[in-house]
Amino acid sequence: MTAGPEGFNHRQRGQERFTAVTRKDGLPSDVVAFIVEDSRGTLWVGTKNGVCTVVNGSITIQHLGTEGKTPQFFCAYEDKHGVLWFGGDRGLVRRRENKTGPLLFTYNMQSGLMENMVYSIHEDDRGYLWTSGPNGISRLEIRQLEQFARGSVSRLTPDRYHD
Repeated sequence: MTAGPEGFNHRQRGQERFTAVTRKDGLPSDVVAFIVEDSRGTLWVGTKNGVCTVVNGSITIQHLGTEGKTPQFFCAYEDKHGVLWFGGDRGLVRRRENKTGPLLFTYNMQSGLMENMVYSIHEDDRGYLWTSGPNGISRLEIRQLEQFARGSVSRLTPDRYHD
């Protein structure tokens, strides 16, 4: 599989040729920033104009709970608990499955993030999410992110590493 400014290309198992998938096929944009496969086998495709999923060749636009202009997403990460995290130009979005559907929560500078731009996300073995943005790197305790979403913590207190 390859991705770039003209959609993405994929090859089905047992086939030799790649097939291009573009906006004409249902992508939000031809500019693809990331492709992540989650633990359920769903492909998550982040584009300049939003995120979609691809399941058995069917493309579905995903609305990640942000209001106003469609956000641009740069990265996605699935943590060890199956929670999906998306980074973009509006901060960090958490997507957790629930019996009634997905639960979404957005973290940004008002929440305590260092900045609203999140370029990359990684989880370490000690229960922290590491994010990067134009002004540096942040380490966020996953437990505190969950507490903030429930309202039991009023502000995030990430560790910040920058100049």
